[in-house]
Amino acid sequence: MPMQDWVKHSGGGRRRAHKRYVDVYMRLTDEGRFDPITVLWPDGRAFPITEIVERGDFGPSYRGVATARYKVRIRDHVTNLFLERKVYDPSLNKPPVMRWWVEALG
Repeated sequence: MPMQDWVKHSGGGRRRAHKRYVDVYMRLTDEGRFDPITVLWPDGRAFPITEIVERGDFGPSYRGVATARYKVRIRDHVTNLFLERKVYDPSLNKPPVMRWWVEALG
């Protein structure tokens, strides 16, 4: 079941998006950059990313979570893929968590 979240669109406004956590094969470059290669859907389907159209940096943290947006092309479809980084909380003694999510189609 997809969750909902607010995301910024290219015009600078915000809109509600359905988000689906996914597994992603990625490459960590020698420059320290994350390059997603393939999106793995929860039902087992795999979608190779043919192009990274736009790569964003992590924005400011909101409620302990910072998010970077990647605009990617999968075949002929352009969609947003997000890398979410949960900030380390020493009081809870939990390590930082990074996970990917994608805007699910309605």
